[in-house]
Amino acid sequence: MDLNDTPEQAAYREKTRTWLEANRDQAPPRSGSSEDKAYIDSRRAWQRKLAEAGLAGVTWPKELGGQGLGPIEQVTVNQELSRAGVPGIAVPTRALSRVRRSAASTGLSSSA
Repeated sequence: MDLNDTPEQAAYREKTRTWLEANRDQAPPRSGSSEDKAYIDSRRAWQRKLAEAGLAGVTWPKELGGQGLGPIEQVTVNQELSRAGVPGIAVPTRALSRVRRSAASTGLSSSA
Protein backbone atom coordinates (compact mmCIF):
# COMPACT_ATOMS: atom_id res chain seq x y z
CA MET A 1 0.00 0.00 0.00
CA ASP A 2 1.39 3.38 -1.05
CA LEU A 3 0.58 6.05 1.54
CA ASN A 4 2.38 8.85 -0.27
CA ASP A 5 0.41 11.79 -1.65
CA THR A 6 -0.81 11.52 -5.22
CA PRO A 7 0.43 14.37 -7.44
CA GLU A 8 -2.91 16.16 -6.90
CA GLN A 9 -2.71 15.69 -3.13
CA ALA A 10 0.91 16.90 -3.12
CA ALA A 11 -0.14 20.04 -5.00
CA TYR A 12 -2.96 20.67 -2.51
CA ARG A 13 -0.56 20.11 0.40
CA GLU A 14 1.96 22.56 -1.09
CA LYS A 15 -0.75 25.19 -1.68
CA THR A 16 -1.98 24.77 1.91
CA ARG A 17 1.56 24.85 3.35
CA THR A 18 2.51 27.93 1.35
CA TRP A 19 -0.56 29.85 2.54
CA LEU A 20 0.01 28.87 6.17
CA GLU A 21 3.70 29.81 6.03
CA ALA A 22 2.77 33.21 4.58
CA ASN A 23 0.05 33.86 7.17
CA ARG A 24 1.11 32.10 10.36
CA ASP A 25 2.43 35.31 11.93
CA GLN A 26 -1.18 36.53 12.04
CA ALA A 27 -2.39 33.45 13.93
CA PRO A 28 -3.30 33.65 17.61
CA PRO A 29 -1.84 31.22 20.15
CA ARG A 30 -3.15 27.66 19.87
CA SER A 31 -4.64 27.83 23.34
CA GLY A 32 -6.07 30.50 25.58
CA SER A 33 -8.89 31.28 27.94
CA SER A 34 -12.47 31.10 26.76
CA GLU A 35 -13.04 33.97 29.20
CA ASP A 36 -10.52 36.23 27.41
CA LYS A 37 -12.45 38.38 24.92
CA ALA A 38 -9.28 39.44 23.08
CA TYR A 39 -8.26 35.82 22.61
CA ILE A 40 -11.74 34.82 21.38
CA ASP A 41 -11.79 37.77 18.97
CA SER A 42 -8.35 36.83 17.62
CA ARG A 43 -9.46 33.20 17.12
CA ARG A 44 -12.56 34.37 15.25
CA ALA A 45 -10.47 36.63 13.01
CA TRP A 46 -8.09 33.73 12.31
CA GLN A 47 -10.96 31.38 11.54
CA ARG A 48 -12.30 33.97 9.10
CA LYS A 49 -8.91 34.05 7.36
CA LEU A 50 -8.82 30.24 7.18
CA ALA A 51 -12.31 30.23 5.67
CA GLU A 52 -11.41 32.89 3.12
CA ALA A 53 -8.39 30.78 2.12
CA GLY A 54 -10.56 27.69 1.67
CA LEU A 55 -9.13 25.92 4.72
CA ALA A 56 -12.44 25.64 6.58
CA GLY A 57 -15.38 23.49 5.59
CA VAL A 58 -13.04 21.42 3.45
CA THR A 59 -15.42 18.46 3.22
CA TRP A 60 -18.65 20.45 3.29
CA PRO A 61 -20.60 20.56 0.02
CA LYS A 62 -19.99 23.67 -2.09
CA GLU A 63 -23.69 24.54 -2.02
CA LEU A 64 -23.39 24.87 1.77
CA GLY A 65 -20.34 27.12 1.58
CA GLY A 66 -17.70 24.39 1.79
CA GLN A 67 -14.95 23.29 -0.54
CA GLY A 68 -16.60 20.03 -1.59
CA LEU A 69 -13.37 18.08 -1.15
CA GLY A 70 -12.77 14.72 0.45
CA PRO A 71 -11.49 13.43 3.78
CA ILE A 72 -7.90 13.16 2.51
CA GLU A 73 -7.84 16.89 1.87
CA GLN A 74 -9.24 17.51 5.36
CA VAL A 75 -6.48 15.36 6.84
CA THR A 76 -3.95 17.29 4.76
CA VAL A 77 -5.23 20.62 6.11
CA ASN A 78 -5.12 19.29 9.67
CA GLN A 79 -1.56 18.00 9.20
CA GLU A 80 -0.40 21.30 7.75
CA LEU A 81 -2.09 23.34 10.50
CA SER A 82 -0.25 21.21 13.04
CA ARG A 83 3.03 21.50 11.14
CA ALA A 84 2.68 25.30 11.06
CA GLY A 85 1.89 25.38 14.79
CA VAL A 86 -1.30 27.37 14.30
CA PRO A 87 -4.83 26.74 15.54
CA GLY A 88 -7.48 25.29 13.31
CA ILE A 89 -11.21 25.83 13.45
CA ALA A 90 -12.51 25.96 17.01
CA VAL A 91 -15.80 24.28 17.72
CA PRO A 92 -17.54 25.70 20.80
CA THR A 93 -17.99 23.12 23.55
CA ARG A 94 -21.71 23.85 23.67
CA ALA A 95 -22.04 23.02 19.98
CA LEU A 96 -20.21 19.72 20.49
CA SER A 97 -22.49 18.88 23.40
CA ARG A 98 -25.58 19.49 21.23
CA VAL A 99 -24.18 17.30 18.45
CA ARG A 100 -23.40 14.49 20.91
CA ARG A 101 -26.86 14.69 22.49
CA SER A 102 -28.51 14.70 19.08
CA ALA A 103 -26.46 11.72 17.92
CA ALA A 104 -27.24 9.82 21.10
CA SER A 105 -30.97 10.55 20.87
CA THR A 106 -31.11 9.28 17.29
CA GLY A 107 -29.11 6.14 18.04
CA LEU A 108 -26.10 7.29 16.00
CA SER A 109 -23.78 7.07 18.98
CA SER A 110 -23.25 4.42 21.58
CA SER A 111 -21.90 6.96 24.08
CA ALA A 112 -23.62 10.08 25.32
